[in-house]
Amino acid sequence: MIIAAKIDSKDEENGYTESEILTVAKNLEEAGLDLIEISGPNGIRNAEHPYFYDETKKIAEKIKIPVICVGGIKKYQQADYILKNSKIEYISMARELMKNPDTVTKWSLNK
Repeated sequence: MIIAAKIDSKDEENGYTESEILTVAKNLEEAGLDLIEISGPNGIRNAEHPYFYDETKKIAEKIKIPVICVGGIKKYQQADYILKNSKIEYISMARELMKNPDTVTKWSLNK
């Protein structure tokens, strides 16, 4: 069984700092978690830049378990860049797949 957690990359509303979020990620890793998905609160959405990439990249560099990036990944090139230019091992998608169910087929053809 794989055990994963989805945690916010920043939580200014509740007063958690980037450092505290990293501590949570490290504690989950030490507790035996298999992987972590980094998400975050609804904020500014830039259509060309995955929402939580920068925060996810920082966390992935500092823990050993796999990290998942989510939010605003709509293009094959974005996913490819994330996986090739960081220690992030996985991406996660929802809205794009609901809006465009043929995304996986297009990506498999590298379009």
